[in-house]
Amino acid sequence: MLYLCMILFNRILNIRNLSKSCFILGPRQTGKTTLVNGCLKDTPHLRIDLLQYQEFIRYAQNLGQFRKEVSSGIESSKFNTVVVDEIQKLPALLDEIHSLLEQYQGRIKFVLTGSSARKLKRQGVNLLAGRAWMFHLFPLTHLEIGDLLDLDKILRYGSLPQVLQESPEEARLTLEAYTNTYLKEEIAQEALVRNLGQFNRFLELASFESGNIINYTTLSREIGLSSNAIKGYYQILEDTLLSHTVPPFVKTIRKRMTKHPKIYFFDCGITNAFTRRLSAELVIGSQLYGKLFEHFIVLELFRLIAYSHREIRISYLRLHSGLEIDLILEEEEHLIAIEIKSGSAPHGAEAKNLINFGKEFPKAKLYLVCTTPRSYKIDSVQVIPWKDLFIHLNLVPKV
Repeated sequence: MLYLCMILFNRILNIRNLSKSCFILGPRQTGKTTLVNGCLKDTPHLRIDLLQYQEFIRYAQNLGQFRKEVSSGIESSKFNTVVVDEIQKLPALLDEIHSLLEQYQGRIKFVLTGSSARKLKRQGVNLLAGRAWMFHLFPLTHLEIGDLLDLDKILRYGSLPQVLQESPEEARLTLEAYTNTYLKEEIAQEALVRNLGQFNRFLELASFESGNIINYTTLSREIGLSSNAIKGYYQILEDTLLSHTVPPFVKTIRKRMTKHPKIYFFDCGITNAFTRRLSAELVIGSQLYGKLFEHFIVLELFRLIAYSHREIRISYLRLHSGLEIDLILEEEEHLIAIEIKSGSAPHGAEAKNLINFGKEFPKAKLYLVCTTPRSYKIDSVQVIPWKDLFIHLNLVPKV
């Protein structure tokens, strides 16, 4: 049975009253269709869903048909907005859209959604040359969830809108189906890899390594592929919007730094589904709980920074000397170092790396983010409740 009735969450991304066309890219089930429907409910529009086979074939066989139908609707004033779902299925339509924008300047807007950027990134694909803005939609942030926020549930099942409204049993089934759908539709159907079995093995290992520094050599040895092939697989994850990359900190520093990135899967629930730990016991203070809490905070930062359209660079630091900082944020000349701990009362030893970093970069702000109910200081480090981090960073828009 349904655990909750359907809830329309207030999303941070808002495409009402845009003066330009736009792309909205996001993994499947992040709510792109619901967002567009809500924002355009009072706007006459034509919707074309390329996931529907007949629609796809109709336009793939005759791109001119698309132009005829859109032109007819504009000329007869039936609509002034056209929504094309899953535009990556037929990138050739973008040439027609470009031409229509030129022909009907100021009279038509397009809203183009997609669950993969891979085909759109290919050389020669028309991304409308500044005629359309690019937005990304993610699973729900803690700000969008609001009073329904249950941290332990999010660490286990993630924050895809549908999953948040399901019972634990339903959530597990949905997430398991999601991983299978990703393999069958995003990977196999699009012929992104030659050996689906090898890629499936890679997904399992990569999900276990989510949040760790990537060792391409170790992964290539375990899977039996070259390091370049493993790098190509990680690129597929990024192109199909399944992961975020955190590069190493590159500001000049006297000591040697590790050079490999960290990769985070886009949702804690999806990560747990790939690693088959949806039913694993989550105990506060355990290594798994701490790993998932860090994963959650990193994802919240990626999402809220993207929604804010601020140019904040996210990186991490690990030196061969042992100094390690979970996250370093750079915006213009500002530097912020962040350590993430799942405990409620971190002590001095847990702030040591931040203190040492502060000696190297005395102007940097130092935050230890945790589950403490109240803020306090350890030397030069501010220990703060995790929600307060986003307030300190001015990443809390009105929802």
